[in-house]
Amino acid sequence: MPQPRLNLEQFEQMFLQVLQSELPGQPVSLQSNWPELADESRRQALLRKFKTVAEEATGVEIVIGPGMENFQGPVQSVVIQLFHVYSTVHLMERINAKILARRG
Repeated sequence: MPQPRLNLEQFEQMFLQVLQSELPGQPVSLQSNWPELADESRRQALLRKFKTVAEEATGVEIVIGPGMENFQGPVQSVVIQLFHVYSTVHLMERINAKILARRG
């Protein structure tokens, strides 16, 4: 069963922590322009790193949509898209756990 659901602010902070640790010395904020942070392959690596960190922290599989590394817009928009997927998967896992508990 997944852990208690993170709120958007907690999710944003986790994403920013990954960016700050992987892009040392580079100023990063939710308003930063995602494509300007790094090249495509580096952004892809950042998303993979976040996926690993988030899955370990939440127990929920984070699904990164195709082309997310090429998203045009602020970091906050990337985070919101990832948070929407996280929230949906978290809810599905909770529902599945309740169904399985009733059967057991």
